[in-house]
Order: sequence, then C-alpha cells, then structure tokens
Amino acid sequence: MPVSKILKTLRSRALIEDCSADIIDMASAFDIQDAVLAALAKDMGGLAGYKIAFNSDALMAKMGLSHPGVGRVFGDQVYANAAHLDTGSYVNLMVEPEIAAVLAADIQPGDDLSAQALSSKVEQFFPAFEILDRRNVDGLTHVPTIIAHNVFNAGIVVGGPGLAPKEIDFSTLFTDCRDSGQTVVSGTGKAPQHPIDALAFLARHFTGRGQVMPAGSLLLLGAHCPPYGVGSGRKMTLEIGPLGKVSFST
Repeated sequence: MPVSKILKTLRSRALIEDCSADIIDMASAFDIQDAVLAALAKDMGGLAGYKIAFNSDALMAKMGLSHPGVGRVFGDQVYANAAHLDTGSYVNLMVEPEIAAVLAADIQPGDDLSAQALSSKVEQFFPAFEILDRRNVDGLTHVPTIIAHNVFNAGIVVGGPGLAPKEIDFSTLFTDCRDSGQTVVSGTGKAPQHPIDALAFLARHFTGRGQVMPAGSLLLLGAHCPPYGVGSGRKMTLEIGPLGKVSFST
C-alpha cells in the first residue's frame, strides 16, 4: 500500500503521478485514502467535512465509473466568506462553485438514509467554493490515483446566509459565478445532481465503512462547472439564489 509515497507527495509541492501499478481499483483507493487522510489530519486541524466528486452522469460515463468519488476537507483549510487566498501557496489553484451543506446531527452507521431522514440531519444549504490544488502530471486519468490523493481538495470557502432544506426549491436555484465580473457559469439547474442525492451517496459510503459523519461537518455536493483556474489579483464571486453569496480574492 503506497500510503507513505502519497503522504510524501501531499506534504510537498510535487506533482501527483499515476499510481496505477500500486492502486489497482476504487476499493483499494478508498482504503488508501482513509489511511492517508487520517495521517494528514493530525497536522491540518482534523477532518472538517466531506466532498463528492465526479457525480454527474456524463462525467461518470466519460470516466468509466459506476459511482462517484469522495474526499475529505481539513479543518485548517476551511475559509470564511471574503477570504484572501495566496496563489503562491498553491501549485495550480483552481475552484469549483458548489452547493454545500452543514450537518445538524450525526449520521451514524445503521441510520435511515432516506431523503426525508437525511434532510432532517441538515442544518442548512449554502453556496461555497471548493478550493483545489490540481497539481497532477499532464494526462493523469487514473481515477483511483486521484481518489487516493483526496481528489485535489485544498479546502472550502463558506458562504451564506443559507437556508434550511424545507425552505428550498432546488429546481429553481440560479447559479451565477463570476471571475472579477466576468461570467464563469450562469443558469438554472447547474448542480450535477440533487444535493440530497449527493448527501445520500456520501452517507452510504462513509457509514458503510463504519464511520460517523459528525454534526457540524461541511459537505461539498458537486461542482456546477469544470474546475476553473484562478490567478493572482482576482475576485471570485458566487451567488446561488436565496442560498446567498460567497466570495474570495487572490
């Protein structure tokens, strides 16, 4: 198991290289991810949340996947609205605008994972930027390698004010993401799947591995556009209808 190799890569500025010789399938990738992130969390403020990845039907088909991927968010990489990010701290800073959530109660192994039950576990949904440091070698397409390296996650910028699930009609939410005033993505129905369905997959995955998803956890529920590169001297803004706004500058 190449845990030590991956830890060395993620603790440095090295590029992520194909590990297909060592990580043969998604099951192996998830096992390695758990071990890698448990080790990293000790020095990165613990584990603060979860992310889903590759959760559009089109992307899963393109990548030959039968289900999405997952990753984790570290406590030291949770940023408040209007944060300033130093591009020099990243090899290849990219972002994904998303709907995110925060849990009001634990989700435990054996819990009811129906849509109604999971909705009752959510305090609110809100707009967020997932921060990525996409430092892969050119042409890296081996999904288990990407999963084992935490799907490039480098944090979350949290917006608001947010709304409780019962107050939201997800079918009408309008996404407006801009880079220093220039449109990145705009329109209704940009989420790759219903946020509760994304939460259900995360809950099945992590509770199925015997893990508790604790109250207060942040959940990134799917990108509204492909990863977007961000240079220095920029202001990124995202508004998702009544869920509110989020921004950061570089």
